[in-house]
Amino acid sequence: MQILPDERNQHVLRPPQMSNTNTDNATRIRIWQQNLNTSPIAQHSLLNGPIANDWDILAIQEPHINPMKNTISSSHFHAVYPTTRFTSPHLISRAVTLVNKSLNTNAWQQIPFPSPDVVIIQLRGTFGRCTIFNIYNDCTSKRTEEQLSSFLETKIARIRPSADDHMLWLGDFNRHHPLWDEDRNTQLFTNQYLDAAQPLIDLIADYGMIMTLPKGLPTLQASRSKNWTRPDNVFCTDHTEASFISCTTNPALRGPCTDHVPILSILELEVHQENVILLFLVLFTNSATMYTIWI
Repeated sequence: MQILPDERNQHVLRPPQMSNTNTDNATRIRIWQQNLNTSPIAQHSLLNGPIANDWDILAIQEPHINPMKNTISSSHFHAVYPTTRFTSPHLISRAVTLVNKSLNTNAWQQIPFPSPDVVIIQLRGTFGRCTIFNIYNDCTSKRTEEQLSSFLETKIARIRPSADDHMLWLGDFNRHHPLWDEDRNTQLFTNQYLDAAQPLIDLIADYGMIMTLPKGLPTLQASRSKNWTRPDNVFCTDHTEASFISCTTNPALRGPCTDHVPILSILELEVHQENVILLFLVLFTNSATMYTIWI
């Protein structure tokens, strides 16, 4: 439920208003990706708004996970956890994908992956298949990259049975390299950092991936130094680039309690949508505050 204050002095009760899902966006896939630093405040802030009207997929890295191993979501999204949540419940999920319920459930499915740091969903439509990897890559380990390499070696025929099928890698890769970081951040281009980035670069080359988020756009502002760097990224199969309408960041939408800014991607791919109607009430109190409650 979302409650938004509006500083207007009113004393009447309005009837429910209706907002239909925007059918103009049926031919577009809109993806918000962001690392939320495991903060419940950051995640509540992200979801406590009319975001369901604007984004089809939320690819979250380091989501808040409560002691019951659940994350924070809303009634407008399906929460897709790593498959290890059920096979290895002692592992903490460090990636969660929220899929808008306006997307027809017959048009997408989850594909199992043996890591708590990766969630894979595959969309189907007139374009064929588009498989979206939501990835959190630990800065102190190569485990996720090794698992990704092993998985693709054996499962690529399922991911891309046709050369026309699409593949996206979204996430916090925690790797630095002159290919994507700002040139001024020379302290990040030592042999140590370059060697750490090489397995990712090899994977990009092996599977014909290209970077769609422009070089030099930072995605993280360090809490202490306030320096901007680029641990987060977006990669896609080379022919998929033509389907991108936009891929950029918006620091103004960062929200509280996280040092990562969202990466916003819009693709011209048609996925069947359900006919969803969002309801909200506008309530007025005797005070000078009006509240909008999303149902």
